[in-house]
Amino acid sequence: MPELDVQISLQVKSRRVDNPSATGAGFPVSLSVEQYRRLRGRRQVPCYLVMVVVPPDPRDFARVEEQALILRHSAYWLSLEQHVPVQQGQKSVTVTVPRDNLLTIDVLHKLFGRACEEVPA
Repeated sequence: MPELDVQISLQVKSRRVDNPSATGAGFPVSLSVEQYRRLRGRRQVPCYLVMVVVPPDPRDFARVEEQALILRHSAYWLSLEQHVPVQQGQKSVTVTVPRDNLLTIDVLHKLFGRACEEVPA
């Protein structure tokens, strides 16, 4: 089986949050029209918006050791593939990255798997 060069594109945003479970259903993100257009619609390289939720104190963001890189708190993702086009004259678009869309290793495998299925033969 030949190797495939499969890619996905991530636009990563971050937000400091004291208690991620107290944020409700998701994380609102304001995007410029240009950012929104780059993420929206069907693309050859699938694009996703990722919200990385970090603790309020930057010293708590990460712990680096020889055997591990530990990041705190979590990341969530959103596909804008099915979102509607921008209205004429609009300057920005606010989308909500759902808390249900926790970015896990299994999810990354699925996102790459989906991209792999869409690579032309």
